[in-house]
Amino acid sequence: MRRLIPILIAIILFWAGPVGAATYYCVYDSGTYYYKDGSWATASDNDGSSIDLNQLLADLDNAGNVIVLEAGTYTDIDAADGIDTDQGNFTFRAPIASDPNYSSHFGTVIIDGSAIADVIFRIVDGDVTLSGDMEIVGGDSNSGAVLINGDISNVKLDGLTIKSGSSAGDTTLYVLGGAGDTDPKNVEIVDCTLICNRLGEEGINVSACDNPGASSIHGCTFINESSGDLEVSSTEAIKFFTSNSWSIYNNSIGSESKKWSSGIDVNNSDSNLIYNNSITWCWDGDDYPNGYGFGVTLWGTSASNEVYRNWVYRCNKGIFINNSAGSNTVKNNLVVSSPVNGIDHQASSLATQSIFHNTIYHFPTGTAGHGIALQADGVNADIRNNVVYGYTAQARAHNIHCLSITDTAAPNEYAVVLNNNVWYPSGTCYLAEDTNGTYDTIATWQAAIAGDGGITGKDSNSSGSDPLFIDAANDNFHLFPDSPCINAGAANTLSFDYEGRTRGACAMWTIGAYLFGDLALCTGTIQNSIVDGETLIKAGVAQQCTFNGPVSVHGAGGGMENSIVWYTGGLGLSVASGATLSGNYNYLLNSEAEVEAAGGAYTDTGSTFSGDDPKLNSQDRPILHTLRRSVDRLSGVTDDFYGHQRSADTEPGAINMGVNRLLFDDDSRRRKN
Repeated sequence: MRRLIPILIAIILFWAGPVGAATYYCVYDSGTYYYKDGSWATASDNDGSSIDLNQLLADLDNAGNVIVLEAGTYTDIDAADGIDTDQGNFTFRAPIASDPNYSSHFGTVIIDGSAIADVIFRIVDGDVTLSGDMEIVGGDSNSGAVLINGDISNVKLDGLTIKSGSSAGDTTLYVLGGAGDTDPKNVEIVDCTLICNRLGEEGINVSACDNPGASSIHGCTFINESSGDLEVSSTEAIKFFTSNSWSIYNNSIGSESKKWSSGIDVNNSDSNLIYNNSITWCWDGDDYPNGYGFGVTLWGTSASNEVYRNWVYRCNKGIFINNSAGSNTVKNNLVVSSPVNGIDHQASSLATQSIFHNTIYHFPTGTAGHGIALQADGVNADIRNNVVYGYTAQARAHNIHCLSITDTAAPNEYAVVLNNNVWYPSGTCYLAEDTNGTYDTIATWQAAIAGDGGITGKDSNSSGSDPLFIDAANDNFHLFPDSPCINAGAANTLSFDYEGRTRGACAMWTIGAYLFGDLALCTGTIQNSIVDGETLIKAGVAQQCTFNGPVSVHGAGGGMENSIVWYTGGLGLSVASGATLSGNYNYLLNSEAEVEAAGGAYTDTGSTFSGDDPKLNSQDRPILHTLRRSVDRLSGVTDDFYGHQRSADTEPGAINMGVNRLLFDDDSRRRKN
């Protein structure tokens, strides 16, 4: 009997298939898939065979197996079921460099289901990863090329290209929840390319997923290959419907040649984080009379969503809030060249929409358009620390303003907080409008709303001056040192700016999406301090920065993003006897002669300053570009440390404090699409 036991085990293993976690390398030969553990299979191997991809996964998708399919185009997909996960707990991927004999098998794995009238890849089991250079082509189905569905957990799509099929209304990738808690959880869609081929599709549709765990869409690229009129049928890159608590970040949506009707559409969905996305060209050359062309939309009863640090460019309406019953936050966004409205708030509800620290560079192309528009009766909003630069060359009869409030309800039926903003009308743009008229200056606007009981703050600390962007024409919205935005904001709970730098080290805040080294704006005495990170020390109008040591100031690394910049605006550093200013990667931009030439005093009574030499170059972060000053021309020096010519006439700001001229060739900040 003992002699029969090994034979019985072998028979059981033969019928049961592969046991335990393994890496199976699969090849296709004459209508059959062969797979082998640890090395590429051949037709002569007897480790197993499958007649199509659905059976291949049924044989292998369990026990933590890794299934590797060699490069090629595969069309033998079950016409009724597509490819269906059977048990879960597996990884299905294209070859990677560490695989055996990689050079003979690498390339794109194309799963072409264009002839199939069903979902191509259906994930209904948990612990599944699809990854690598793999392309999944959808068929004639309105359920998506890939469907993630059911009460499952831990699904990851990594680096795939997913194309929709030919059916009208098709969706490229569909994540579908169910009643109660039967939703996919911990879904991660990362570094994928989603391509739509028909009008009326979505790149990703997330529906009825209200308990998703830690689910996210990030690092993905969305391309609209459909042709036709985008006004006829809405074509959205990402659509959420009754789905909560997802993170959507670092995605790239749209281009001038690959436009979308809308970028990220959030409908009746709560507590989603939408940040660091590039959303461009949700616009087709006119005013979208049917209501399309939004960068980010919050529809229906959406509440507690946060929209922040997004780049929204050439979208008909950059960020659109409509009929929201709950409070949402829109903060630290760059909204540029919207043909109609930059931020459009049409939510008639008691909940307050918080609109903080956005920079809006507004160039409307039609007969009406506003930087920020409040266009519903009974609107509630808290609007502070925003910059709107409005421009039009059209006739003044056109309805174009930095700010528009057209609420016709009685003052006690709406509540708007307005303060610490910069509204700058350029060209023939108006500064503001309300139901009583239009206003050209901040003074006439403040007078007009002084008695409006529905508006608090009254824009009393706001400005109508030019915000002084460094190079707005090339999308550099950092600020010059004498910008009216600096040291003019209201304190709030926002921790970071558009670039992730810490806000609020001082009592006052920088208006707009970019801070100007808020720690630098502290005046008076700094004592017994340790300062890390990127810092500008800038004295106030009538004070010096005084250091009563010991003060240790140091950057964390060699890049300018981790460096210390000492800049005192001509008033100098006052250092007490015995104090030490020390650290690595320090940059002292004011020599004693330059400070004195600017009318300031430089005192250093027995202290020492140590650190690297002050060397600046064209690779420095854009914030250093803000250090150019007209007072620099007093030096009369014609070249800098590196021999770059300082020309006061041919390039504004070419003469700078310090030993080097700051060069304007930082193309990394020019986010053209």
